[in-house]
Amino acid sequence: MAIQTHFKQYEIVDKIGDGGMAEVLLGRSVGPQGFQQKVAIKRLHPHIARNRNNVKMFIHEARLIARLQHPNIVRIFDFGETEETYYIVMEYVDGLSLTDLLQRSAISQIPLPLPIGVYIISEILEGLQHAHTANDADGQPLHLVHRDLSPDNILLSREGEVKLSDFGIAKSRIQEHQTQTGMTKGKILYMSPEQCYGRELDHRSDIFSMGNLLFEVCTLERLFMSKDIASVAMAICHGPIKSPSSIRAGFPIELEAIILKALERPLESRFQSAKEMVRAIKQFMQSHEYYVSRDDIKAFIELLLFEGTIAEQQIASLDLPHSGPMNAPLPSVSQNIRIQTPPRPANYIPLTPLPFHVRLRPSNPPPAQTSPPPRALYLALLCMFLVTFSGFTVLWLLLLV
Repeated sequence: MAIQTHFKQYEIVDKIGDGGMAEVLLGRSVGPQGFQQKVAIKRLHPHIARNRNNVKMFIHEARLIARLQHPNIVRIFDFGETEETYYIVMEYVDGLSLTDLLQRSAISQIPLPLPIGVYIISEILEGLQHAHTANDADGQPLHLVHRDLSPDNILLSREGEVKLSDFGIAKSRIQEHQTQTGMTKGKILYMSPEQCYGRELDHRSDIFSMGNLLFEVCTLERLFMSKDIASVAMAICHGPIKSPSSIRAGFPIELEAIILKALERPLESRFQSAKEMVRAIKQFMQSHEYYVSRDDIKAFIELLLFEGTIAEQQIASLDLPHSGPMNAPLPSVSQNIRIQTPPRPANYIPLTPLPFHVRLRPSNPPPAQTSPPPRALYLALLCMFLVTFSGFTVLWLLLLV
């Protein structure tokens, strides 16, 4: 099916996403004097727009994003309707989602550096704090809860920007439709225990999800994985929480404490705000001299895109879904998957080592394995004992004489 070339005042360049409720198009706004701006157009499927509740959810998303003005949240430019459907025009983030970044990293065997992973989460927490404390047009708190924090909804631009997206199922005070008690919304892998139970949520539910994401970017493993949704929900609500140090040797104990505090099941035991959690992360990064900036993310993305230009084909061949309630586990770096890198141009300037400006403190080396003493050593010690004992015996006899 051919992609339509125009929609309203926008030229349609390509389709960049298609979900159950809406499609996302890459558009271009063209103005006088050569003005051009790329935008992302999220448009409800016509058959979905016939359902009144779906339309209310879509309008609620547009109203929420319009209230959120923060560098770490995707901006909205326009909202409107046609004869068939409704649409939102948003900021286009030219880059990768965190899901894509982790998959490319694993397949290219270029692990995500710990300081960069921690920095990405801290940036999302900054945006989340803004969302949690946002007010409506009358200055009243929105009491917003995102409810769908996952690697798919964290976008990383080629310039190193970090953006939170998709407030489609966010909960707030101004929504006209209400989620019934006992119903859950969101991706099961990143839900909080109270979200799995379908209970009333507050912003601390998002804190649990952020602890889950921080665990994943630091260990490069999923925290909750099982064969079916029910088993995942049971693990989230009652299963043991793995410590990062059990997966990654030499893991910083301060960072592990932050992750485990965010993953506390009792609400009062977690960080009580995104601001509190990001403050703890920044103190950790400062104490370990982790100085990360957008330039470092930009360099890492460039490295992945250059060194793994055919990684996308290998991702497709592995049939790894990008979204859904039961994402396939990320390939492990230890899977020994290798890709062919393209020939380098004559003017190629290597991007490694990356300019992280980070001095990592070496972890304590494991104790050396000692082998048992050989038999000859025991014989030598026995001879020394006998000689010494004989000498003392002779000396004692001489003293008696």
